Amino acid sequence: MILLFISLLGGFLWYPISGDANAYEMVLNSLEGRSIINQYGGKENLVKSSIPLGAGIFKGGEMVLLPKGLKIKGTPRNLKFMKRAILLEKYDRYSAIYKEGELEEEWEELKNETKSKLGISSLENSSREKLREFFPERIHPTKEEMERMEKEGLEREEARLEEERKEEIEYPAKSYFSFLLIEENGRERLIPVILHLSPIDELIEKFTEDEEQGGER
Repeated sequence: MILLFISLLGGFLWYPISGDANAYEMVLNSLEGRSIINQYGGKENLVKSSIPLGAGIFKGGEMVLLPKGLKIKGTPRNLKFMKRAILLEKYDRYSAIYKEGELEEEWEELKNETKSKLGISSLENSSREKLREFFPERIHPTKEEMERMEKEGLEREEARLEEERKEEIEYPAKSYFSFLLIEENGRERLIPVILHLSPIDELIEKFTEDEEQGGER
């Protein structure tokens, strides 16, 4: 059941992130970040943590936990927060959902680029074996593969996988930051929101979670 639907006309813009710098420092030191932070009283009103999001915001929403008593007053552009009727002792649970904007189009473009570089027609239906050819260090062997590797010899198997791997390439990924404006005890504060879009990371994470949960391998 949905208790509250929060949206903001306009909203904070999304800004691209370059590199793998600490999220808080990156937001604090960027020109756009400093400009917005100064509008809300300076860095003492910037929360020293961030809300990480991925492509789940396009597919039904990603979970966000906020301390009880906070009021959401502003959101990133096109990102809506839906409060869920799930009772937690210290937090309110929200689903962050992105609705019809440029970032959704960006995600689809990244998916198409990734499919092209992997030489597959569908990321959703990609096989585990296919991914392991490209990422043997990230997709761990199944029990059956381990047994075969023991027979063939570990070094020989790893050498075979390296030969099968395609030329090392950089897979499409982009990151952005924005802000969530909250009010707590009459004080307005900003929380950095970090969005990382990487189709290949999402796919590998899915296979890893399936294995941890005892799903298909």
